Amino acid sequence: MKRMLLVLLVIALCIPCSALAEKTMKIVNCQDWVSLRSAPSTQAERVAQVPLGAYVTGECDYYSDFSYCSYNGVTGYILNEYLEAVALYAQVDDRTIIAERSVDYTSGETMELTCLDASGSECWRRRFESPYQTELNCTDAFVGGTAVEPMVLVHVSGVGLTALDLYTGQERWTLGEDVVSLGGSLSCAVGEDGTMYIGGYYGPDPVAISVDGNLLWQSSAEYGEQDGYTMDFFWLYDLELVPDGLLATYDMGADDQGTECGGEVLYSLDGELLSYRYLY
Repeated sequence: MKRMLLVLLVIALCIPCSALAEKTMKIVNCQDWVSLRSAPSTQAERVAQVPLGAYVTGECDYYSDFSYCSYNGVTGYILNEYLEAVALYAQVDDRTIIAERSVDYTSGETMELTCLDASGSECWRRRFESPYQTELNCTDAFVGGTAVEPMVLVHVSGVGLTALDLYTGQERWTLGEDVVSLGGSLSCAVGEDGTMYIGGYYGPDPVAISVDGNLLWQSSAEYGEQDGYTMDFFWLYDLELVPDGLLATYDMGADDQGTECGGEVLYSLDGELLSYRYLY
C-alpha cells in the first residue's frame, strides 16, 4: 500500500531527491548585486555581477554553501543565501512566464503568476492561494497545451488544476479535486497532443488529463505482491515521456529484501504498469 507523508507545518520547499537539481533561481537578499565567482569560495575571482531580482539557472546544491549557476552565458558559483527557487520560469514564443511561491504560516501558500512580453512589460498577472502549507509544495505551475494553443497549468492543493490561456491569462477550464486529487510537489510531462501526465509526492500514481481538461485515466498499478514479485515505490518526483511510454522516478521504496531505495517505473500511455527497476 502506498505510504502517505505526515503533514508538517514548515515552509513549503521542494524536498531534494539528490544533492544537485537543475532549476531557475532568483537573486534575493542583497542590496544591488551578488558575485558570480569562478569557484565555490568567497575568495575566488568574481566573473560577473548578478543584479538583485535577476534570474539564473543552475544546479542548486542543498548540501553546500554555493550553487553552480549560469547568468547571461557566464557560469560560476553563487552563495545559496542569495538564491530563491522559482516555481516556473518558461519562455514560449515571445512570452515569459514566471511563477513564484510564498508561504504564510497563518493563511497558507500563495503563487504569483506573471506573463511578460518580449520587451519585459507585464501582459497579465494572476494570484492563486492554497489554504494549506506542508513540507511539500501546495501550488505548482507548468506550461502545457499544444504548439498552436499553449496554456499555463496551475495546480492548487484543495482546489484543483486550472488551465489559463498563455497570452491572455483567462481561465479555460478547471479540473476540481472532487474528480482527482493530485497531491503536491507535482511533476508533469506533456505529449504533442497536449495530453498531460501528472503525478506527485503524496498524490496518486500518474494520471492522464486531456488538453481540454478531462481525466483520461488514473494508473491502476498496485503496490505489493504482483505476479510473484514485490514492488513498493512511493514519493514520485519526476515524469518523462520516453519511446516506450511514461517513465516515473520515485524517491523512496523497498526491494524484495526490504532495503530502502528509489525506483523507476515504466507505464504505458494507457496507464498500464510495464516494468520497474530499483535505484540504490
